[in-house]
Amino acid sequence: MKLKATQLLGFIMSILPLGVYVGINFEQYAPSSTETVKLGIGGAVVGFIFLMKALKKMNLPRGLFGWVLALAIAWLLQAILTDIVNLLMMAVAGEVGDELFIQPQVNRMMKAKDTNELASAIVKAQSNSSIGRV
Repeated sequence: MKLKATQLLGFIMSILPLGVYVGINFEQYAPSSTETVKLGIGGAVVGFIFLMKALKKMNLPRGLFGWVLALAIAWLLQAILTDIVNLLMMAVAGEVGDELFIQPQVNRMMKAKDTNELASAIVKAQSNSSIGRV
């Protein structure tokens, strides 16, 4: 549970600068309700993909599906793509924060989990093998 919470924190750390930047400039990006809906759907799709990637549940799609997905996301987020340099700087800042502060903790927890599972398996194997001994 603590591992998943830390991975979720890493996800939040990754998208926080980007979300703040978009929030500050939202009036510029969504002058109409149609653009607001498109940005909402596109943001939800991108957020879902990043969350699944952060939780190590999904690899990014490849081939035709990957290109179609990229095209759909670009169309949905077309209003904010004019500001792509600043958006990418915010995304890089979030990833740097995640890599520096969160991922070392996630890796440590995963290693400790693997070590605990191995130790439990060894103890179980030893206790099972001593049942028939006198």
